[in-house]
Amino acid sequence: MRNSSIESLRILLIIFILGFHFISYGVFHPQHPITLTSPLIIPVTILESIFVIAVNCFVLISGYFGINNIISKLSRLYTQVLFYSISISSIYFAWQLYMGNDINYYQLLYSFIPVISKRWWFFTAYIILMLFSPILNMTLNNYSKRYTELFIIIGIVLFIICPTIKFPIIEDRGFGFISFMLLYLLGGYIRRYSTLSYSTKFYLILYVISFLLISIHALILFFFGKNYGYRSSSFAYNNILVFVSSIFFFVIFLKLKIPPSKPINRIATFVFGIYLFHEHPVIKDLLFDTLYSDSTYYQEHFFSSILLVCLTLFISGCILDYIRQRIFSTRITMYIQLKVVEIKNQILKLKSCNI
Repeated sequence: MRNSSIESLRILLIIFILGFHFISYGVFHPQHPITLTSPLIIPVTILESIFVIAVNCFVLISGYFGINNIISKLSRLYTQVLFYSISISSIYFAWQLYMGNDINYYQLLYSFIPVISKRWWFFTAYIILMLFSPILNMTLNNYSKRYTELFIIIGIVLFIICPTIKFPIIEDRGFGFISFMLLYLLGGYIRRYSTLSYSTKFYLILYVISFLLISIHALILFFFGKNYGYRSSSFAYNNILVFVSSIFFFVIFLKLKIPPSKPINRIATFVFGIYLFHEHPVIKDLLFDTLYSDSTYYQEHFFSSILLVCLTLFISGCILDYIRQRIFSTRITMYIQLKVVEIKNQILKLKSCNI
């Protein structure tokens, strides 16, 4: 039985990612970040500070529930990734051929090797996390609480605190598998050892304080001319403020007791598909070109635009992943297999008749 509280969190997190990308590809793009004089500076900074925790929370969820049956899960995820990579690329290149435009056949080839070509950085990092998960699970299950705490503390110091104070051990801004492994361990630790004895209101207050501190940090960087849009250190996934904000937000939903809901659980199955759809290079470039080329319009109509774009991407992603699920459902797959066997038998009969 799925936990509807966590499934609700998954849905909210993909909305956060859509919103984060809307802002990052538009008004917060490093090539034209908004200035302190813009009326949008405060609301956009606050929204970006809220949205930035999404990836960290997704990895915390994986750590909390654990990654098991790696081969089965990896094959399922990789099949899903191949579906989006090949189908969207094929449609795009077919359209380009129809329009008489030149196409890059290497890009079409890359669609068949999405991990090597790093089409989706999150999936590449997540695969590495999956491969290391047996070792991480062993650490959580076989070693003492004190040893696990020591391991996590060392990781926080090296890969969270050091980058925050401008002494990075690894300069990946938290986008790599090292941060993922740390978050995975932390999620497992919370499940195994933490009693979460404080109230939901307490964690909510801590979360609000943390994302406001992210906003203040970003605005200070703006003031000193050191803010580079979404690439600012304020919005790095391994920034200590982003790190703790992710934890508080995740714990809030652990504390919530949302009754089992089939609609919530069903919609949550589309979340990864929504990510793959809107971050496919073709869709991503289209979104970036649209938001970047007419940034003035989107600044003037920011709130209506972000609602419209995010809602469109969310609904489109749900529909597309629903279609994918139907295509790959057991019943349809078995039907296709039976039809293939029937066709094969017919061909053999024809051959025998000819003989």
